[in-house]
Amino acid sequence: MFEKSFHFIGKAPLSKSLLNRALIIKSWYPHFVIHGSSLCEDILIMESAVANLRQKKEFDCGLSGTAFRFLAVRLSREKGEFILKTDKALLGRPLGEVSSLLSQLSVSIQKTNQAYLISSEGWKLQGDCIYVPSQITSQWASALLLNSWHFNQDLYFVLNKSAVSYPYFEMTLSFVRSLGLVVQQKGDEFFIPKKQSLKIAEYHPEQDKSCLFALACFAVLNGQAVFLDWEEE
Repeated sequence: MFEKSFHFIGKAPLSKSLLNRALIIKSWYPHFVIHGSSLCEDILIMESAVANLRQKKEFDCGLSGTAFRFLAVRLSREKGEFILKTDKALLGRPLGEVSSLLSQLSVSIQKTNQAYLISSEGWKLQGDCIYVPSQITSQWASALLLNSWHFNQDLYFVLNKSAVSYPYFEMTLSFVRSLGLVVQQKGDEFFIPKKQSLKIAEYHPEQDKSCLFALACFAVLNGQAVFLDWEEE
């Protein structure tokens, strides 16, 4: 009986998680160079939004929960009213976490039958410390970190280490620190000194190791895989 075998030769895809985070940085610093991209839908959504951030008030996030969360917090730093359209699957989710975070920044968000409406005068802190919601995802904490550049006040926030997907927040923390953002940590408490600027002009996202692992598994079972640009680290 003839059995098809698996064969792959090529470059490894880049980490979508890091590309999404790098694109938020680029929205603050257009000169920031990201070496590489992806044809994945959520990356294309983010690239389009970042390219048009200063010209448009309406953005379509499709099915990308990451794009919605990162863009909602990014737009909340700007003065004005913005529309975030999403697929019905995302639109049906409760407003709890995003409303909880944005209200502490004096930003309002409402939901209609077709989109989310964000109204902001820029961040205005409601208290001494921000309590970041994290029962569903740590992406709100990541979004707060990614959008804290050159804010005119010191930022204090709390994120419990038992937060859902906490390792992804740690990845974001490592990422922004590598770009020069000073973030001090003491247990569950974090402190970001005010008025910080980007220190790195370009970025090379790392490879998507989980994707490489999947390809390698297929190769081991029945075939072969050749990676042309394997990272040694």
